[in-house]
Amino acid sequence: MASNKRLANTRDVEANLANLFKQFYHDIVSQAGRIGPDLRILHGATEAALAGGVVDDREYFVENIIQLEASLPNGSTARGSLNAAFINRLWNNLRHPPLSYLGDEFRYRTADGSNNLRNSSYLDLSPLYGKNAEEQTKVRTFKDGRLKNDVFSEDRLLTQPPGVGALMIAFNRFHNYMVGELATINEDGRFSLAEGVTQGQPDYDKAQLKRDNDLFQTGRLVTCGLYVNIILSDYLRSILNLNRNPVPSDWKLDPREDFSQVFDSQGTPLGIGNQVAQRYTMSTDDFLQGIRKWSSDLPGDPGNWTFGGLIRQEDGTFPDAELIRLLQAGTENISGKNIPRVFKALEVYGIQQGRQWGLATLNEFRLFFKLKPYTTFKGINPDPLVAEALEAIYRHPDNVELYPGLLAEETKNPMVPGSGLCPGFTTSFAILSDAVALVRGDRFFTVDYSPSNLTSFGYTETSSDFDVAGGGVMYKLLMRAFPGWYRANSIYALYPFTTPEANLETFKKLGTSQRFDFGKPSFIGRPTPITTWQGVVDVLSDQERFHVPWGNHTFQLTHHDYMLSGDAPANTEQRHFVQKCLYSPENGLEEVKQFYESITAKLIRQHSHKIGESHQMDILFDIPLQENGAGSDNYTGRELSDVLANLFGYVFLDLDTAESFKNRIIAEADTKNLGEKMQARVAGIRAQSFPSLRHVLQLRSSDGALKSYGAELVERLLGSRKGVDEAVWTIIPTAAAASATQSQGWAQMIDLYLSDKYRSHWPAIQKLATSDEPEAFDKLKKYALEGFRLSTPAFGLLRTVVADTMDLKDGPRVVPVKKGDSIFTDFVTAGLDPSKFPDPYEIKLDRPDHLYIHHGWGPHACLGRPIVTVAGASMLRVCARLSNLRRAPGPAGEMKSKTVNEAFKVYLAENGSKWGPFPVSKMVIFDKTPNM
Repeated sequence: MASNKRLANTRDVEANLANLFKQFYHDIVSQAGRIGPDLRILHGATEAALAGGVVDDREYFVENIIQLEASLPNGSTARGSLNAAFINRLWNNLRHPPLSYLGDEFRYRTADGSNNLRNSSYLDLSPLYGKNAEEQTKVRTFKDGRLKNDVFSEDRLLTQPPGVGALMIAFNRFHNYMVGELATINEDGRFSLAEGVTQGQPDYDKAQLKRDNDLFQTGRLVTCGLYVNIILSDYLRSILNLNRNPVPSDWKLDPREDFSQVFDSQGTPLGIGNQVAQRYTMSTDDFLQGIRKWSSDLPGDPGNWTFGGLIRQEDGTFPDAELIRLLQAGTENISGKNIPRVFKALEVYGIQQGRQWGLATLNEFRLFFKLKPYTTFKGINPDPLVAEALEAIYRHPDNVELYPGLLAEETKNPMVPGSGLCPGFTTSFAILSDAVALVRGDRFFTVDYSPSNLTSFGYTETSSDFDVAGGGVMYKLLMRAFPGWYRANSIYALYPFTTPEANLETFKKLGTSQRFDFGKPSFIGRPTPITTWQGVVDVLSDQERFHVPWGNHTFQLTHHDYMLSGDAPANTEQRHFVQKCLYSPENGLEEVKQFYESITAKLIRQHSHKIGESHQMDILFDIPLQENGAGSDNYTGRELSDVLANLFGYVFLDLDTAESFKNRIIAEADTKNLGEKMQARVAGIRAQSFPSLRHVLQLRSSDGALKSYGAELVERLLGSRKGVDEAVWTIIPTAAAASATQSQGWAQMIDLYLSDKYRSHWPAIQKLATSDEPEAFDKLKKYALEGFRLSTPAFGLLRTVVADTMDLKDGPRVVPVKKGDSIFTDFVTAGLDPSKFPDPYEIKLDRPDHLYIHHGWGPHACLGRPIVTVAGASMLRVCARLSNLRRAPGPAGEMKSKTVNEAFKVYLAENGSKWGPFPVSKMVIFDKTPNM
């Protein structure tokens, strides 16, 4: 035993050393072209150490450090250590008052900033929420946690350029969006009224106020979290020129990271407050008097404030188009040079006020930051005119005052990455130190920044992803605040801190400009719904005037045309060909029935878990998918299901603009990987190297059911003189369209029949399940069709109008449409049309099969409808044999969902972090049965 343990320890040491060597190797390789710059960094670090930590920032030492960090591989240990040292240096540049112990009652931000630090410029969005209780009361509705429409608290913002007000309103709208989501999700019931409290009871009003406050304060924490991530991931990324970095590095200056034991056992402190410059904490009587005089004419209710010539609408909001215009101008306009002449008096007054306060000189300020002081005026600015003017006024560089010195100082040269904003040298270092201190010193952004306080959904909504905008999150603010105005790849949303022209130049150099939309924001409204059965049929049958909108997304993933992606003759021809290949076996549907019954029973045995006297299983994932082991070159059933769902979701259910860019990246990677594997397998089948397509999935059929269907399908595709490439890119999207909604439809159908409203039909279904007569299975198919009708997995289809203008008849109403409009054919309401389905909410087994519309209609109707119906009836037959099948109690037995754009249903992830197009879990319980 001891020998085995020593051998295991030796292997662990060897593995750790090998891993360490591998990391160092990748670090060294990444620096192959940077020997010169790295030696300069080493030289600068040595000089700084010898000078007691004083840095010569004129040598671009900080920018060189940023370039080094951004050149090291993602996940590099050396990069993490270097970043820790950098953050620690910036953190220690400012003073940090201690934080006293805070208890559970300090879960939320207070209106006046107490319980955090009152005299610091925390990034708490107080201009939006108010800096005290009185101001906060003026902007709140005290209902459902919402702010009043398009208001902010800080009246001084009205004196700023109107784009500032427009940006603040975007945060207002994000807050209201967020509290709506929080209330809908209601994580762990935290936003419910206390149990037993109902309207009319003495505690009802108090409970409602608590609910409102919990929603409001949590919404504020989330909105402030997004704000700070915009600063760290959009603003700082832009001013450090990281978006132009030719190395795809996910490095960013994030002071919230864990830097334990870099310099001491505690690491760089978190959440202990900060102290910043005088400008944040002091004002003068003259200034206050001027503000009072200006503000005396303002309405007392912020809901009546206006700016930039905007006029409020009836509901108190400003027109989206006007706000978008202001934000667009902020992105497009380049800042001016120098200070406008109109501000001359203010500048002089500012210099005088600095003298009265006794502010440090420029050199004293630089020494405070351990920056090398200036010894000559040309060191401050080599421009002879500036240097001579400074010398004439101050005689010696040590006498140059802080504010004039900061403005007169030479600006930095651009560096990629390292310097993009290019302010003065001292200002640049102060900006970075300020950002680090403000963020790391705020407990709500560090020790209290967690899913527990923000909820899982709120925490995820504010988080960044390097794959989207290099980790920026500003697009989330804009797309949530102004739905319909920004495309998923809009450069105005993804990179708003850089002009579109500069972005175009950057991404052309990086070879990625084709992935972005450089057009100005424009509004695309919601699709026009068609709700009657006949109206839906008319639209879906008319291929001349209504086209499918999925061609672009399909081509992005497959780089091929496909039968569902267009309305040309070639698309129709491919559809007929695929239909023939799918249904060529004479007994194909009987094999489908046998397969689904066999595999469903097997999976129930494998995946049900005994709990007390009952058994529990996930009807959504444990039934439709098989969990066999897979090698590196194969998929398990669940893995393949996820891949096909990602492909299908991006093409047909790309509903959330803020998630679309990431959805495309995931779907592209999955499709490419699957395509490569399928190419090899299909080529192997063509060469008779593999007996079956089942090698791709590592799936084995039971009792010979569908044993050779996959290989025979490939052979039929290849036998018609289709090449391997064309066969592969016919199979993959067909498989995605066929499988993606099956598990969803199955779970919804079972959920329907286990509900209180339709539970009365379960005994009849159980009786049919025990019969082997063909008539009994035909009735089960009817139950499946009715279940799909009343709880359809396909909520409807989109079409784009290609006719110039026309009037659509939708029951009693006439809907005018024009070219380019989007139409939504609503399967849910069409399936409840009483003219075709009398007593639409009742289960009736005598309805004509051809009326069911949940699989589409016309030239693009689902080819797999017969298969899906047989599969649904087969699984229903197996589950109905289980004793006392019922929903699991509580959230586990539910599929949390909401409706988007009054059309499509989306489902909450199991951990509550995000919405998706497909349900993820549905637990059921059943008692032990004789055959278990």
